[in-house]
Amino acid sequence: FQRSLPVQHAMHGLMVWPRALSLLLSMAYCFALYFAYNYYLSPIWGYIGFPPFDASASWNVLLLGISFVALFSVLLPTRITLYSQFVSCILFYFIFIPCMVIMPMQGMGENRNLLLVFALAISFACISFVPTLVAPKMKSDSPNFAQPPWGQANQNFDSRILKFKSFMYFVFGLTSITLIVVFGRSMSISNMVDFQELYVHRAQLAQETSQIFGMAYVLSWFAKVICTYLIAAGLLERQWVHVAAGAIGLLLYYAIVAAKFVPFAFALMLVLRFFCFRQNHISPLRIGLVLFGGLFASLMLMIIIGPSTRGALGFLVSQAVMRFYGNPGAQVGIYSEFVRVYGYTYYSQVNLFSWLFWEYPFQLPLGQMVGWFWANSFSYNANASFWATDGVASFGNWGVIFIGLVLTAYVTFMDRVLAHSNVMLLCLASFMSIWSLVDSSFFSFLLTGGAFFHVLIGMVYSNSARRSVAVNRFPGHQRLRRTGR
Repeated sequence: FQRSLPVQHAMHGLMVWPRALSLLLSMAYCFALYFAYNYYLSPIWGYIGFPPFDASASWNVLLLGISFVALFSVLLPTRITLYSQFVSCILFYFIFIPCMVIMPMQGMGENRNLLLVFALAISFACISFVPTLVAPKMKSDSPNFAQPPWGQANQNFDSRILKFKSFMYFVFGLTSITLIVVFGRSMSISNMVDFQELYVHRAQLAQETSQIFGMAYVLSWFAKVICTYLIAAGLLERQWVHVAAGAIGLLLYYAIVAAKFVPFAFALMLVLRFFCFRQNHISPLRIGLVLFGGLFASLMLMIIIGPSTRGALGFLVSQAVMRFYGNPGAQVGIYSEFVRVYGYTYYSQVNLFSWLFWEYPFQLPLGQMVGWFWANSFSYNANASFWATDGVASFGNWGVIFIGLVLTAYVTFMDRVLAHSNVMLLCLASFMSIWSLVDSSFFSFLLTGGAFFHVLIGMVYSNSARRSVAVNRFPGHQRLRRTGR
């Protein structure tokens, strides 16, 4: 039946409003970053990549970057139903917007920054739109987000998932015991509360893990694969035992590594599940609201307590504003200045490339070299996003576009693998690994981030008409299962 004109206008309005709200949110996000840079980042952290903003030299580049943010905010989908769309949304708010605002404000050179802004926009456009264009068409009864068939009990699938969870718990217990035995002496409550000794503890841990082959990978996979999977499965199925087990594992990981991102990542997983994951899709607008709300709350606290890093509260605010919001954008500009002096690495910082093709030109890791170049200190490890390490440092602007195409191929492959799987579970279970793209390379994301294991999880959950995933939407289902009706 042909819809009446008022109905057509109403549907058109429903499509326009989310994009208009996304545009307003993105502009507010840009203004908050602009304010944070001038009021806090440059006065306090100027020596590690936040020089004073010179409007006369960088205003044109900043306007171009904000224009790209506005353009993508209205072009990106308003509902996430694909793994690639979730990755694109995380990159948009965590890396792309900071790059478009903070990198021009550093004033590294107008012409170079203009070309870099265009390269980042092209790279992000490939990641965002190419997978959607070639995504497999799903049937209306697809198990990704559709209502499961209540009349059919998929016993084979239930048995497979139960065996997989048992295996994950076995690995979880075995790894926990191993970590306690190996790192029991270095574990301390002070690792979780004494923020001033984080970097000293991190250096000691690096020495310990270097003596045991593969231990660094085990630590990373334990947090980013096993624990996050248990938390994601427990949250979606409302089985709080899984959530508690995953949280205990992350606490153990935090006690060993003292990684500052762990409590933030766990809190974000909870917020994503209960605020951003809707009945049949994931809301990118709500993800943006969460991240903007975190920045806005940090700025309000910063205004109240003053721009200081003293005390636990001051340290947390500084880490939120500088580390999670400012650093992803600043490092792209810093790496651009580094390669202007020392030249490109041509991916030799990746062990596989240095073994097979050409030798890495520096004695220290790339992050420490960039930290020494900018802050004149080898203790400052300038970890950066995949656009900075695999893009700018490796091959400049062309490297930014190339690594964008590589990530595009990966997320397109994941969309194919997850075509008949539980996308919502995989997005939540791989969130911590996706987040690692903010301050590490794409190749680290594949190896230490455990991306290959998430492919395995997607294959295990393939062809799933998982009833328990939809328990949140149909609360009466638990009662029906208990009564046998």
